[in-house]
Amino acid sequence: DVSDIVEDLLIATRSESGELAVTREPVDLAAEVATVLRNGGSHTAGVEVDIDATSTVTTGDPGRVRQIIRNLLTNAERYGGPNVRIDVQELPNDVVVTVSDDGDGVIPERLETLFTSAGTVSAATVSGSAGLGLSICRNLAELMGGRLDYERRAGRTRFSLSLPASD
Repeated sequence: DVSDIVEDLLIATRSESGELAVTREPVDLAAEVATVLRNGGSHTAGVEVDIDATSTVTTGDPGRVRQIIRNLLTNAERYGGPNVRIDVQELPNDVVVTVSDDGDGVIPERLETLFTSAGTVSAATVSGSAGLGLSICRNLAELMGGRLDYERRAGRTRFSLSLPASD
């Protein structure tokens, strides 16, 4: 946890100074999900995975993709419900990794700051959180030509990383 917080702080500093670079290479999102889960940690326990795609290859930075997935799983563990799921799906122009849980979701007052360095995913204050994870994740997604979105649907909190599908 501490090394992840330090990494987030370093990424935030590099991003603010314009020094953050990402690679642009083929990335298999299903393989990156498997790597994050295989590397373990409390945030990976009991996570259900569903891959609904013929191809899960996109263009991006494999290390940054893993960082985003790891941060989203950590947030689900800290702030969400007990049933965490990762879905990987192929859309016409994107490949999407969605981390969802059955927790209460983001309170309306937090939606405007959710992806800023001051935003959190819950009204609760959690010890050991720098409050930078979602801001960094969105920034990394955008640097790779993608996006990171939040929605609450069908009783589930969903954070979706969308990256352009490879040609």
